[in-house]
Amino acid sequence: AEGEGGEDASSFSPLQKVISFVLALMHSDEDGRVLITSNASLKFLMLNPGVHFKGMLKSARAIVLAGGTMQPMADFTQQLFSDFPSDRVTLFSCGHIIPPQNLRALSVMRGPTNVEFEYSYGTRSSTSVIDELGR
Repeated sequence: AEGEGGEDASSFSPLQKVISFVLALMHSDEDGRVLITSNASLKFLMLNPGVHFKGMLKSARAIVLAGGTMQPMADFTQQLFSDFPSDRVTLFSCGHIIPPQNLRALSVMRGPTNVEFEYSYGTRSSTSVIDELGR
């Protein structure tokens, strides 16, 4: 992921992350929450993205939302287009584009070098698990 100016987002200084967090707190949105995790880190969670979406609705000629799993769409349209006339919103859905016979769900317990895939809170930053996933 790249940040502003094309630099790698992981190269941002800790101060830049603090500034971003403080800027998020400066919004007067009632729909945001600050979370304090067990390892004493702070996170800002936006519960209603529609607050920030309103500015785009006012200035854009058209907005296209594209995604893989966006059902039920009623939740998205209610949050993002609540102040917008419903007759101006057009929904289009393709359903599944891959035939069922071409799908297979498998559970993979270990990677190619036999490292166990354990995706839990405690192993979320484990470089061995992340490296194994990328092999």
